[in-house]
Amino acid sequence: MLYSKCGSKMLSSEAEIVRSLVGTLNEVPDSHAHIAMEGHPGEPLYDAQVEGMISGKPVTLLVEVKQHVYPRDVHQYLYQRREIAKRFQVHLDSSVLILLAAHSISPGAREILREEKSAYYDAGGSLFISSNGLLVDRQRPAAPSEERVLRSLFTGTRARVLLSMLDRPKEWINVTQLSRDAGVSTATASEVLQAMERNDWVMTEGSGPHKQRRLIRPDDVLDAWAKFVETRKAPKQHRYYVPHSSLDLTYKVPQVLEQRQVEYEVTGEAAAQHYAPWLTQVPTLRVRIVYSDRVDDVLGELGAKSTSEGANLSIYEVASTKDLLHRNREDGVWYAHPIQVYLDLLRMEGRARDAARRLREERIKF
Repeated sequence: MLYSKCGSKMLSSEAEIVRSLVGTLNEVPDSHAHIAMEGHPGEPLYDAQVEGMISGKPVTLLVEVKQHVYPRDVHQYLYQRREIAKRFQVHLDSSVLILLAAHSISPGAREILREEKSAYYDAGGSLFISSNGLLVDRQRPAAPSEERVLRSLFTGTRARVLLSMLDRPKEWINVTQLSRDAGVSTATASEVLQAMERNDWVMTEGSGPHKQRRLIRPDDVLDAWAKFVETRKAPKQHRYYVPHSSLDLTYKVPQVLEQRQVEYEVTGEAAAQHYAPWLTQVPTLRVRIVYSDRVDDVLGELGAKSTSEGANLSIYEVASTKDLLHRNREDGVWYAHPIQVYLDLLRMEGRARDAARRLREERIKF
């Protein structure tokens, strides 16, 4: 019988996680494990004890069980881990290991645990143990629920909230201000901020309507966003050939768009070249716009011809003019926010990724 930290039976979901852990351990070559039947009723520091052989070495695992783990939770857990180690005299050369088992562990939380060489397991099948010459490292994709959380955070209206936060990385901001800046509801802004708190990306001050947040790890936010973007398909684009030189194109297209009252922002290599000059030439002008019939008028005036090869103009459709809220007007042209340009470049071909790296170093600077 398994017991919880309060001395009662473990919840069925917790027991399932422990059983799943044992099943995964038994899949490791030269290993077998079982749940220690005696348990530890009343023991306040861990939830279950698992014993057996892992890769031929005798091991006792003191297991702490959680449902969902984020970086904020890991910091608390690591303190608890030290208390367990002190209580049971667990050392690096000991056959007794402390392991965190959960239904899902976020990528940021996994990274911290690995840096601390702290054993963990999640129900998706990921298992990491590194101690006393023993190394088990099975990485599996995040659980579907965790993937959905990431997908919602880095897309749509929530992405605008992230961009608003990254636009002012050193400033305190409340939910009302953030919802206004991002053009979203206060509920959406609040949801994103709560997710950022769980990932330990922001610090908080005050409470209730006076609660404010400030970014403390903008580089981690952008790293996570970049990793997500690199796994997604490039957005739908329409390719055209326009009979103009590249220099003329950079200014001619925005000029005609404005004359026709089409909301737009220049992104890609041309925007990177504007913010952080480095490329010797810009092969394609890439523009984000809200599509309307007026766009057809613009293309007609430019003499643009749809093409699959040799394009020098690519148009990306966005859902709403609110997706262009963070654009900057410089030198008579609307340019996408540097962070939007950076993310767009990561999904482009040629030297775009080098331009992205340069843009982050020279303009974004985190």
